[in-house]
Formats: sequence, C-alpha cells, structure tokens
Amino acid sequence: MAIVFGYVLLGGYAWYATRKGLPDAPRLDWKAARWLPVHLLGLGVISWQGGFGGRGHLALGWDILVIAVFSPAIYYWAPASASLAGEIERSIEELAVAEVPVH
Repeated sequence: MAIVFGYVLLGGYAWYATRKGLPDAPRLDWKAARWLPVHLLGLGVISWQGGFGGRGHLALGWDILVIAVFSPAIYYWAPASASLAGEIERSIEELAVAEVPVH
C-alpha cells in the first residue's frame, strides 16, 4: 500500500507542478510505467486471496501457479513498454540542476 500511495503522490505532484508551470516539475512517462499499477494490484489481489494471511481461496499450489503465470507476463510487459533510449537521454538532458546556497 505504501508503494501505491507513493505512486499516487508522485503523480499528483507532477500534475500539480506541470499545471502551475513550476520549473522543476517532474516529467513522468505514464505509458512506460503502465505495468506498475497492474503489477502492484495483481500481487495484492493474489495475496489477499491466498492462504498465507489471505482469505484462503487460493490453496497452496494454486497460489504458486497463479504467481507463475502472472509474474512472467509482467516481466515481459514491463520492458516492452519502456521508453526508448533516445527519450530517456532527452529527459536527462532536460533536467535542470537547482542551485542550492551553501552555508
């Protein structure tokens, strides 16, 4: 839940900073990260339905089978949706280093 909360906070701040025109607004590539909420929610649902602290609807063995199917799907989807190297390099070049006063 903490990761999901952090994901929402980061997205909310990026939206706010972009709307206000702040110079240090983070540029998020939602298309490249669309697998992340699916992964987090999927693991949450599988855990919730599992036998180790969950509701017990997935017995031992079946829960492992579900994870064995779910995890490789995410594993191959994540890099397939990643940003291209040129886009990543352009994002890095656009970063502005904030000058912090030295005391």
